[in-house]
Amino acid sequence: MSLNDLSIEDVYALLDSLKEKEIGYKNVRKIYQQSFNYFRNNKEKDYQTFRKQTHLLAVKNDIREYKHTEEVYYSDNTTLLLKLLKIFGFLIFLKEMEKSK
Repeated sequence: MSLNDLSIEDVYALLDSLKEKEIGYKNVRKIYQQSFNYFRNNKEKDYQTFRKQTHLLAVKNDIREYKHTEEVYYSDNTTLLLKLLKIFGFLIFLKEMEKSK
């Protein structure tokens, strides 16, 4: 079974449950990547009815922690300067972050 087999409601429920389940950082990254692809491939669906208040695993000042959605800036731009990580929380998506450590 893949994420693509799930309903929109199930994908949102999965994302919303990650903080409580204390899933490891690498697995959360994989879930975020699959979720991002899921939403990108299902653009025709109406996501306005889903609440956007959840917690996302983000990095700020080299500290990984769950933050409210409104406190997290998402980027998959691999040329983004690492200095920005000192200012904003980011979804743990950037492969360069691991390479730079």
